Amino acid sequence: MVVGAVDPDHGAGSSIAGRGKIRFCVSRACWDRQGYSGRTRWNTDQEMRKTVIRLLCLVPAIVLAVAGYRLYVDRLSPSARGRSLSRKAFEATFLERGLEVPESGPRDGFWGSRLSRPTPDARLGWRVTGEREPGLFEMDADGCQHYRPDGEPVARILVLGGSVAWGAYASSVQTVYFSVLGRALERAGLPVDITVLAAGAWKSHQDVQGLMVRLAAGESYDLVLFLNGLNDLTGGPTADTLYNGAPVSTLLTDASSEVDEEPGKRPHQGDFAERVRAYLANMTRAAERARESGTPLLIALQPSLPERAAPSGIERTLLDGLAASSGRIEEYRAAYHSLRRGLADLAKQDGVDYVDLSRLFADETATTFVDTWHFTDPGHALLGERLADALVPILRRR
Repeated sequence: MVVGAVDPDHGAGSSIAGRGKIRFCVSRACWDRQGYSGRTRWNTDQEMRKTVIRLLCLVPAIVLAVAGYRLYVDRLSPSARGRSLSRKAFEATFLERGLEVPESGPRDGFWGSRLSRPTPDARLGWRVTGEREPGLFEMDADGCQHYRPDGEPVARILVLGGSVAWGAYASSVQTVYFSVLGRALERAGLPVDITVLAAGAWKSHQDVQGLMVRLAAGESYDLVLFLNGLNDLTGGPTADTLYNGAPVSTLLTDASSEVDEEPGKRPHQGDFAERVRAYLANMTRAAERARESGTPLLIALQPSLPERAAPSGIERTLLDGLAASSGRIEEYRAAYHSLRRGLADLAKQDGVDYVDLSRLFADETATTFVDTWHFTDPGHALLGERLADALVPILRRR
């Protein structure tokens, strides 16, 4: 008899029964322990498989959601549709004239994609400095571009304005308007050194500040040219704000013009009369400062898509977009009419000249604009030649 192997229910009388019972009890205990553990592992495995299956079922939905988002961002969002339309218009400005479309596209890239983010500047709001792309653009540490004539220059010209003055959407540095202007003046026997201080979305407040900054730095010029006007009507929520929403007053202090508000968050307020008054006041201030420095001033009212009397099909689509976002086209035309009258009055002052380029492309039947403001090489060629026509008599009477 095995010591301790006694069936507690039957006493010590039967060792066989006791041994059997012991084996049964031990086996059952083992089964209970192993069975419970097995069921736990089994349940855990089942849950894991279910979780994996659920996750696998979610994968197609996630893929579709990501693809849908990318489709929206790349093709369906307002900005994507705008870029696509600009690209289509860019190509049309060449194809409709029987010209080859430049493979490189605009020298600054569509929507300025080749340029770095502008650097905040307390005096100018912002500027892009030190950028260089051979054959396309080169800006010095002050954010200026330059045209150097082959011969000894007889005069120095400073050009101020926004992205049109910067030379956006020309395909190269050779085709940009200020190169066209420089070559035309050279042919007229007037080789000039041209400095361009401009940045995308600058309004006339910043253009005038640019003049102040250059003169304060000790620079002197034989003529100052403002090529602007339209940004004052389109940029910023109101007449007294910059494109980025910052108050114009920040340009007169050491405060940065960076603000939390994103451009476009506050819509255009339709304050066209105030915008016209602000622009004319700024140009009057520029005339006074130029007169103090003894520098002749030429104000060129830039070309404007709303001024197109016979826009192409693509340009009509662009106009529809402008009307939907920033006011009726008739309001822009009325405001430009007021700008023309105000600048004509200002040009009656000594040392101030004015050239109206708002309808420069009136005779063009092909697509010329790629958006409300910008145009490609054919437009730059016309602009450069027309500016040369205006500048020759001014430079010759010096």
